[in-house]
Amino acid sequence: MNRNSLIGLLILGCVICCSSIAQTTQPTIPPVSGRSILQQISAESERLFESVRPSLVVVQMPAPKWLKLMMEENDPLHRWDGKIDPALQRRLMEQQKATAKLAPGNSPSTQPSTDTQVDLAPRYLGLVVNTDGCIVVPMFVEHETVGDQPIDVIAGGKPMKAKFVGADRKTNLTVLKIDGFSGQPAKLGDKPGAGALVMALAATGDSGQLIIWTGGMQENTIVLSVDGKVAGFSRAGQFLSGENSKVIIDQLIQFGAVKRATLGVWLQQFLQEDGTPGVRVVKVQENSAAARGGLMEGDIIVSLNAQPMADVPTFAAAIAAGKGETPIEVIRNGRTVQCNVVLLQD
Repeated sequence: MNRNSLIGLLILGCVICCSSIAQTTQPTIPPVSGRSILQQISAESERLFESVRPSLVVVQMPAPKWLKLMMEENDPLHRWDGKIDPALQRRLMEQQKATAKLAPGNSPSTQPSTDTQVDLAPRYLGLVVNTDGCIVVPMFVEHETVGDQPIDVIAGGKPMKAKFVGADRKTNLTVLKIDGFSGQPAKLGDKPGAGALVMALAATGDSGQLIIWTGGMQENTIVLSVDGKVAGFSRAGQFLSGENSKVIIDQLIQFGAVKRATLGVWLQQFLQEDGTPGVRVVKVQENSAAARGGLMEGDIIVSLNAQPMADVPTFAAAIAAGKGETPIEVIRNGRTVQCNVVLLQD
């Protein structure tokens, strides 16, 4: 059965369920091809996941600085600094640390231990992106956090070590490399259309779900389309398609950083009246490419170089790919206006 028939089966199942609820006597649902509809949906879901599984790795990412700072600020013991006996505070911190080590579910950390902080190393799913052992993780970690320390990875069912290659804060992507590893590269695809059936894998690797795509998700997930391609990465209502992530991944592998043109704008993502995400210009820097090209505060960006712009990560990826004179279409006071900016990469 073609994977695209999964949509039809799911819709049919929903129709049957809804009609059953409306009846006082539940009808008998005959099996299709010897198997129930739910069994067929489950089988197709398994095939989809297995087609992508060889490209998935599990990464024990070092805790980024922002997470450490947030945890330290929220640590109750830190709030008593200077207010209780220092010896008592040290004893309480030692007990806190010992309790954290004994707690079930704590994974080994690649981070050096401290006297005041429990292990914060988060587990994330990564994707193999080439046959040279490079993997991309949908999480930004600063280079200074990692340094030269190896990062624990499970690839192909085996524990391995990876090294830091580069990271991009604006698209929330980090690239690592496993020397001597040649996995199956993931196929990167386009953003799914509204109403499409997709599989959303939690970025932590804990779970996954089949959902109807409506344009974005608050959860941090890797989104798979029914053709087995990685449609992209969702996070806090933002979405970066697999296709748009290619330029970011390629530059991180080649340069260790993204060589992005400086446009000179501050952007804000917001929900438009129809409920879809949009990108608004909140400030334009004087004498910048944006100012010279005619962009103004309050403009809502519709497209860049004829590519639709619905969220900040997509815009950041498009700027990384752009150079020279580039058209930007905006909505200004209810009217469509085209601006032309000259992008010069740093």
